[in-house]
Amino acid sequence: MAERSGFFDAVLSGGSYDRTYGSDDFSNMISLLVSDGVFVTPANQLMVQAKSGRTVTVKAGRAFIDGRWYILDEDKNITLSANGTAYARKDVICCTLNKSTRQITTVKKEGVSSTLPVNNGTTHELVLAEINV
Repeated sequence: MAERSGFFDAVLSGGSYDRTYGSDDFSNMISLLVSDGVFVTPANQLMVQAKSGRTVTVKAGRAFIDGRWYILDEDKNITLSANGTAYARKDVICCTLNKSTRQITTVKKEGVSSTLPVNNGTTHELVLAEINV
């Protein structure tokens, strides 16, 4: 379709409404106004900090990904697995939108070959930290 617009009230016609809107329509509209990323203020939102041992803390904060919002109300501790090899391992902490599960969560990815965020239409990541283990 070459042209799209919205939002307009739906009109009941012949037992069904002539317009229906879903979360994708709303998220597409929001993404025109708010870009992907972590909120700027306060400055430590979703900041990853070393805690003790192999545990890191993701500070409370907010983010937007593809017009969808994420709020971490309290600090979240994440424990990294021990590295059983003689070589350094790269782990990343990501704020990840998964459109299949319809969730945004903060997760660890261990032993990644690339620290670039995934954005493949189903999964969209914001990399919060890269950690050498």
